[in-house]
Amino acid sequence: MLRAVLWIAMLTLPAAQAGVVSFLDETFLDADWSTVVVQQDAGTSHTINGQIASGGNPGAYRQQTLSSLGLPGGTTAGVNIASFRNLFTFDPSANGAIQSLNFSYDLAFLASPTSTAGFFRPYIRQNGFIFGIAGVNNSAAGAWQTFQNTSTGASDWLEVTGSGSLPDFSASGGLIEFGYRTAVTFGCSLTTTCPPFDIVSGIDNYRVTVNFQDAGTAIPEPSTYALFGSALLAGVLWRRRRIATDRDPGATGLGRG
Repeated sequence: MLRAVLWIAMLTLPAAQAGVVSFLDETFLDADWSTVVVQQDAGTSHTINGQIASGGNPGAYRQQTLSSLGLPGGTTAGVNIASFRNLFTFDPSANGAIQSLNFSYDLAFLASPTSTAGFFRPYIRQNGFIFGIAGVNNSAAGAWQTFQNTSTGASDWLEVTGSGSLPDFSASGGLIEFGYRTAVTFGCSLTTTCPPFDIVSGIDNYRVTVNFQDAGTAIPEPSTYALFGSALLAGVLWRRRRIATDRDPGATGLGRG
């Protein structure tokens, strides 16, 4: 009897369930995005051209320009601009621990005298700190190209700004904002000052998919199992004792007379 009751009890315990939420921007309204200048060395600049109504993949897309203002010979300088999408957020403490993140976006090389129009990678921001995923993608010349990045844990991320920490994907982690970065390091190999130039790139169809452990269906702690099992055991023992009492008056201490 005890074995049967405990087995039934285990079947009634809530099972862990996975949740999925996706974000997608195909239009890139200027009001929906904000930027952070992560790095802008002397001799460089940037311009967020914002939404371009046509020419995307298809329709509207977001355009950005990174500029070398004319570097002295033998020097390098970098620029790194982060962009975050308003309302593309996920709160692990409210929704559940993150199990994986999947990013997808289209890039276009629009103008550049070099072999790149900028290097892209997904960015996230948590508690004011910015992190970049380890994989980087290059906007290559030609037609629009689709790129993807996947993260299955906090160790997939590199700290960009902060104090040596990693993002917290656990059920106690803070709100996470999603975005991307475009960056480049300019170099001048001449012995004289290099002429200024721009590199122009586009991004379209920015998508983030969050796979998470639904906080509402978390598996109980071991202590919960112990308490549940104790209660069941007590109930079964009480039932056994009552059956014994009903069948044997001597079990209550009364004589048989």
